[in-house]
Amino acid sequence: LATNSVDSAELIDGAIDAAHLASGVGGKLLQVVQASFGGVQTMATSQTWTDITSLSAAITPSNSSNKVLAVYSINTGQAENQRGGLRIVRGSTAIGIANTQGSRTLASTVLVGIPSTLHTSNSSHSVLDSPSTTSATTYKCQMFMENTSDLHISRPRTYTDNVTYMTAVSTLTLYEIGA
Repeated sequence: LATNSVDSAELIDGAIDAAHLASGVGGKLLQVVQASFGGVQTMATSQTWTDITSLSAAITPSNSSNKVLAVYSINTGQAENQRGGLRIVRGSTAIGIANTQGSRTLASTVLVGIPSTLHTSNSSHSVLDSPSTTSATTYKCQMFMENTSDLHISRPRTYTDNVTYMTAVSTLTLYEIGA
């Protein structure tokens, strides 16, 4: 912080903004937006990218040179040895995905079912994006599943109404990073 740039009143009411930070230093965290999904969603096999309910958030960069760090943490359950994928989309453009490899589906993270029907696995991914705008920009998470199984978000494959079965939260967090 610059000398004498912050007083006690600003510390108390949270009025510290980018103007109070030292100039000429990039990488400042300017704002954080989070979407959280504590419910459950099942994707019937479709071999198409499908939005994950409630894992969508909009952020408005304060400068077109700023970057957005998009991070997800998603809990999934699917059948043993069944493949699926997760990705982040800005608007309608997938970001932070693999490079083209023949006709393979491009994802941010790949899911493989585990032997137990009672467990979930967690996937996390981050991508530093350059939206190059000062307009509200929407990011969302999507899921994909191969043709022989269903993909469950925030729950295991077997989901009985009993205290020993868990429902987990999944999140999408957006951080605006100053240029």
